[in-house]
Amino acid sequence: LDVIAGHVYAPADVRRRFSMEQRLDPALDVEHMEAAVASEMRELLGGAAKLEPRLALSAGWGRVSHHLLDLTESEHAELLVIGTHRRTGLERLWRGSVSLDLAAHAKCNVLTVPTATVEADRPAQAREIRRVLVPCDLSENSSRAVAWACSLLARGGTLQLLHVAVPYVPLAPDFGGYVPLPSPTADELAEQAALIRTKLCALVP
Repeated sequence: LDVIAGHVYAPADVRRRFSMEQRLDPALDVEHMEAAVASEMRELLGGAAKLEPRLALSAGWGRVSHHLLDLTESEHAELLVIGTHRRTGLERLWRGSVSLDLAAHAKCNVLTVPTATVEADRPAQAREIRRVLVPCDLSENSSRAVAWACSLLARGGTLQLLHVAVPYVPLAPDFGGYVPLPSPTADELAEQAALIRTKLCALVP
């Protein structure tokens, strides 16, 4: 598993912050500044040391999500994990949402992790996923989603597939207008349900 810790920073902000903390000489060049940012990142990633994450730093201005999207594509990432503050109302309108931008525009899978208060002496632990619900429209994307869900499940976990079958009453043309045909019988509905179950089972690898 190749884990990449991506970080977008604004050089002017970093230079000002590090200078105020007397951690960096303002006269130092970008290379030294990036080395200082990398050092700070490694300190923050102390709890993930066993994953041996590789650092990917990107200097940028403006919307952070745009730079993260570029970084994701350049690294050919298959999964983008991003924290989310779950802001709502005026706060979201004022601050925006990086996670929503990424979920809407990323070309890879996006996993959003809500921020939560964790005890300082308690290391972060990966959560074991025991139950996964996958809505399926029986398309090719459904097949990919089911395979991905299976890869997330722990051994002995439960996979639930959901398909919403909307009752459909076809309309027959009659002299330029449309009249409803008879509703499906109970046998026809049972046959449709059995066919859907068969197709859903076929999606499971």
